[in-house]
Amino acid sequence: MLRLALLLTLAAAPAAAQSFTESHTGTWIGEGTQTDGQRWQMLLILRPDGAIVDYPDFPCSAFWRFDAITETTATGSEHLVAGFAECTDDLSLSLRGDGKGALLVTWSETGVTPDATATLSRQ
Repeated sequence: MLRLALLLTLAAAPAAAQSFTESHTGTWIGEGTQTDGQRWQMLLILRPDGAIVDYPDFPCSAFWRFDAITETTATGSEHLVAGFAECTDDLSLSLRGDGKGALLVTWSETGVTPDATATLSRQ
């Protein structure tokens, strides 16, 4: 009887909500814009624990490491693996959805004022 009560309690418990990165895992492409108006293409492969990103117009490649993930956002930092002369390393970044299916990315060198933004579409 105790087992039955325990199983019924577990079955009635609400499912854990997915984190932002879990619900947005996949391949994304789009265009970024720097504050000086320069535009560039990017490819993002988002995973629950981080991301791989390519900027073919520069060319630069990086990985993202997240330090805070909620149901609606993810924040972390970008670490270059190629293109050190063309791109800035160790930028702060944040991700959020736009409510219409797109992914919005913001980068900041200082962690306060945005230096660039991107809008990405799931592939």
